[in-house]
Amino acid sequence: MKTASVGSSAIKMWSQEKQVKKIALLHILFYCDINCRLVECRLFLYIFLFFFVVSFCLLFISSLARK
Repeated sequence: MKTASVGSSAIKMWSQEKQVKKIALLHILFYCDINCRLVECRLFLYIFLFFFVVSFCLLFISSLARK
């Protein structure tokens, strides 16, 4: 019975840790979005947007090439 309670507490801790990581990631993203005073933060956003636009363009071109 003791191992079952240890296992369930480990699962609870893991899900809480996962939730904390999610909240931290959201906090970082919103902080970057709202207060883009940090150079690294701004650079990260620009790189992310650049890769997003490039991948979208490549997808669009490849779909046109198939037709």
